[in-house]
Amino acid sequence: MKRVLISGIAKVACACSLMAGCARPPQQEISNAQNALESAKEAKAPIFADGQFKTAQALVDSALAEIRAQNMKSPFSHDYQNAKKMLLEAASTAEAAIAAVPKIRAKISEEAKTILDKIKPMIIETDQLLEYPIQKKNKEAFLFRLKLNETAASLPEDISKVPDETLIMTRGVLGRTLMSVESVKKAVVKLNPSKKIVKPAPKPEPKKGKKKRR
Repeated sequence: MKRVLISGIAKVACACSLMAGCARPPQQEISNAQNALESAKEAKAPIFADGQFKTAQALVDSALAEIRAQNMKSPFSHDYQNAKKMLLEAASTAEAAIAAVPKIRAKISEEAKTILDKIKPMIIETDQLLEYPIQKKNKEAFLFRLKLNETAASLPEDISKVPDETLIMTRGVLGRTLMSVESVKKAVVKLNPSKKIVKPAPKPEPKKGKKKRR
């Protein structure tokens, strides 16, 4: 009787050992990592924390590839520990990207605003310096004023109203615009080396039509 009992226990122990050897894919970790990626997308991490977001995405892709590779093996050879580790790291990286978005966005917005605040008064100052050569009928001065007017019209009124999707691009455009206005100002100073500021020439009054005699 004891031998039968011992034999039964041994069989159960062996079965448990075999079942333990059949590892299962880390479904919960997959779900957690994919949910973290979706949350990162909604938080606009691909815009403001692109590096971290891409790292998290790459970790998920690698983990899924590893799981597929393990699934091709014998059921008793499955080992999902490496995939599980990558999935946990992916979720953590995606969460870090979400946390970084507000700070990065605020930094970019502040940089764009700082550049814009430099451009606007520079355009006004340069335009004032142009008035003297314009009244002297300098053709180049007229072209510079036209360029300044076009630049001023293209500027955003308020950085806070710029969409997140174009904020980084706007910062870059403003940086190039600042360099362009600085270049125009240097050229204008050559036209007006003494930096004379004169009042704008009065606009000619519209001619009144002659009254027809009845």
